[in-house]
Amino acid sequence: MGWILVRLLIEAATTTLLIHGISGLEVKKNRKYLAFLLMGLIGTVSMALLMDRTILGLSEIVRYAGVALLPVFMFGIKRLGVVMACVMTADSIETFVAGNIILINEYMTVFDSPETIRLIYEIATLIIVCILTIGLGKRKLMNLQEFKYSQLCGALTAIVLYIMTFTFSWINFNDANYVILVGLRSVINGFGRLMLIIVVILCAEIWTGKKELLCQLAFNQKCIEEQTEQYEFLNSTQQELRKFRHDSIAHLTAIEYMAMNNETVKIKDYVNNLLGEYDKTKYISTGNIIGDAVINQCYQRCKESEVDIAVIGGLSIDMKISETDLCVILTNVLSNAYEAAMKCDRRTVRIEMSSFGGIQFIRVTNSTVESTITSDGELCISESSKEDTSSHGFGIQNVKDAVRRCGGKVRWDRTDNFGYPMIMTEIELPLNVQ
Repeated sequence: MGWILVRLLIEAATTTLLIHGISGLEVKKNRKYLAFLLMGLIGTVSMALLMDRTILGLSEIVRYAGVALLPVFMFGIKRLGVVMACVMTADSIETFVAGNIILINEYMTVFDSPETIRLIYEIATLIIVCILTIGLGKRKLMNLQEFKYSQLCGALTAIVLYIMTFTFSWINFNDANYVILVGLRSVINGFGRLMLIIVVILCAEIWTGKKELLCQLAFNQKCIEEQTEQYEFLNSTQQELRKFRHDSIAHLTAIEYMAMNNETVKIKDYVNNLLGEYDKTKYISTGNIIGDAVINQCYQRCKESEVDIAVIGGLSIDMKISETDLCVILTNVLSNAYEAAMKCDRRTVRIEMSSFGGIQFIRVTNSTVESTITSDGELCISESSKEDTSSHGFGIQNVKDAVRRCGGKVRWDRTDNFGYPMIMTEIELPLNVQ
């Protein structure tokens, strides 16, 4: 029982380190962290006791389950596919290391006890994973935190590796070279499984890179379209402004004439009409061409749809973000704000921009309906109002990805304005501070 427990704990620690240090998954260190850690340890101890008393050849299945319990509690049940794949990956490394140690020990006879040999190669595997983790540092071999890794894909990878575990079973127990054959089998088996894992990682990286490239091309195209619309809008606005200025003397003369005749009501109506015409020529300058394009487009949409919109502040020229990512952030946030406001009786959108302490702050507040909620800074929408429901949530995810790429932060909060529910999107983007 004691040997089994020590081995399971070492293997569980190796798998947990592999998932965090090499694969990049983050442990959720909340108030339940210690409770989950304790539950994982208790589960591992329980599985060691069960394994000690297991018969009918089920000990390996129980062992894998025991190794998986601690990382499942540490990373969550939703990561079960990833945990399964990493358990078998750690086992593949261990098998390869075991084969080499068995062969070395056969010729040098350093250890006599099989239990001691097994403990040695399990410790050696843990040390190798530690070295890989330290060597990789912040870079991960396959960052599962960012990669949209399918849990089914992880489970299938684990099943294939498990089947490969029992290949090369050409051992004859009566053979005088039995131990050497065991060592060779372990080396070949472990090496073959590791090669499969490397191929899977490379294929996943290629697929992810291709997907990101296509997304980047789409974002660039969107950026070009936004800038083109901006130039067209600017040209149209300048034309309207020229016409307005050309007729300004005539307008002032007409107002003066009505004032001389004490026609107050007519003056009021006339000025209101002029203000409406002026509002059509209004151009908002944020200090950034992408910001100008997206915000002016949103401003015009709101005005045409009778949405009360206010724009305050501007964008710093020192923002540490690509034009593409800024376009993605502003387009999706403002589109969501506009669409949410359009569903309300009281339609409001407020855009605030300011910079302080090396950070560009962008805050978008809009009226919303009760179906929109927030949880721990995340936006949760109970139902999709878009015609293409399959793309529901992509805009929000694109915003989070773009903010993350530049090292910023984004969160959503629920507020109230005189009893009306509002959603506030707060974005922090880093500045290039000298």
